[in-house]
Amino acid sequence: MVTLVYHYSTPQVPNQLTRNGGSGFLIEVKGECWLVTAAHIIHDLEKRVKQKCLEQFIACDAWSGSDGTGRPVVLLREPSRWLSVGDGENLDLGAIELGPLLTENLKVGKVLAVPETEWRHPPATFDFHVLLGTPGDLIEASPPTGLPKSLAPKRALASVKRIAQPAYDDVKGHERFYGKFVRNKMPEGIEVKNIGGMSGGPIFGCKRTAKGLRTWVIAVQSGWYPDKKVIYADFLPPLITLIEKRMRERKIPRIVKRRKKASSLRHH
Repeated sequence: MVTLVYHYSTPQVPNQLTRNGGSGFLIEVKGECWLVTAAHIIHDLEKRVKQKCLEQFIACDAWSGSDGTGRPVVLLREPSRWLSVGDGENLDLGAIELGPLLTENLKVGKVLAVPETEWRHPPATFDFHVLLGTPGDLIEASPPTGLPKSLAPKRALASVKRIAQPAYDDVKGHERFYGKFVRNKMPEGIEVKNIGGMSGGPIFGCKRTAKGLRTWVIAVQSGWYPDKKVIYADFLPPLITLIEKRMRERKIPRIVKRRKKASSLRHH
């Protein structure tokens, strides 16, 4: 998992940078590595690019996404590499095409992609579920008067009990994952009271088997109802469909080009 952080300026305070971000994780799709997050994060990034005020977009952590020296991995500010499904209110799924170089950079910090065997074709039921992410209020950074010299996000692992769609949630047309907090503590034992910043983090389904505990990534964290301590997340399949469509479209021009070349050779 990685922590996504981006900085942008605003017309109101042009000389000061505002920080925003969320969580994300890597998955392997047919041999390629993609960074998965929430659509509302992608949409905000696209907005900042259109406004020409996005100054920096990085993946950083004290525990992953670093090259061992504390320097974050700089992500490309290229909207053509970004995908999203939904408007952020209903479906809320996003992805970033990393490419070989960024994939290798993240590997240096021991950030590895979830293999297909751990997200494709999950079982129908699980013994329990957990949410992994980086609460925004636990990110330590230098003052936002310039680009931060260092960032030290801390992860939180929250145990959630899956529940049926609550009456106060009015989303229709697709199935969501809903979970009520059972425990929400960091490894150090600090209680997390606000999960803002965990958007885009993975929901794991965990199952005890004869060979030990197995986990599958099944959904992407979207938002929550703080007063109810209930989170909601979207399942992966719609995003996978879009990623695979992009991968197919990317290959088409190369095939057409080869065919044209072969055809021209036959006529000479």
